[in-house]
Amino acid sequence: AADDDDDGEIYVGFLGENCNREFVAHLLRPFFECESVRLPMQSAPGGGPKRPKGYAFARAPRGTPDSVVAAAVEKLNGSASYPGAKHPLKVARATRKTFNDDTAGADDDARGTKRRRDDGRREGGGDGSGGGGGGGVPRGKSPNRLYVLGLPRHVTEVLLKEFFGKFGAVTDARVLASRDGEDDGGPRRGTVTFASAADAARARAETDDTRAFHGGGELKVVYSNLRDGEGARRGGGGGGEG
Repeated sequence: AADDDDDGEIYVGFLGENCNREFVAHLLRPFFECESVRLPMQSAPGGGPKRPKGYAFARAPRGTPDSVVAAAVEKLNGSASYPGAKHPLKVARATRKTFNDDTAGADDDARGTKRRRDDGRREGGGDGSGGGGGGGVPRGKSPNRLYVLGLPRHVTEVLLKEFFGKFGAVTDARVLASRDGEDDGGPRRGTVTFASAADAARARAETDDTRAFHGGGELKVVYSNLRDGEGARRGGGGGGEG
């Protein structure tokens, strides 16, 4: 039965920031009446009311046959879009991971999750947040350049620059090779450099802990380390890619 597999939960992603529980329940109604729908929330940049992160977890009623849940996943994955969303829906069996704020994702296996967190600590400092008190840029970090973890395999530098370009002028975008030089098929890393530190801050606030790319898990977006030859942090400053 479905309740033997992570309580019969289904992950529904790429819903957009205006998603709601009613849409998810309606989407699954041809297969079963949802016992519950969880809609993780995030703080809005600059404060204000919290808003949906753009994905949900729907639970099938106890006793729902596993075949019914599997049929729902197979039928709905990639089949529809929530109004305002940019990608087809991602529908999958939910897996339980240890994330803060219910940020578990169906696409993240334990190895990929640990790697992204470890990379975030090395590049972003501390707990991987890359942010200082009050959301400022930590000492030794570039206010213009972001370090992005968790990119899906299909993302190219052109796509990376195009996506982040909606937040402001991007002067450079790079998809990085794995640290050990070998391609293990896992998520990728990248850097994005903005002409404006304010645009970089807004991009980080609106993309960190979100599922921005079709077929990918949650991104971790932190400020990148200053590079050799780049000066100390200045308001609105920061060097380009070097």
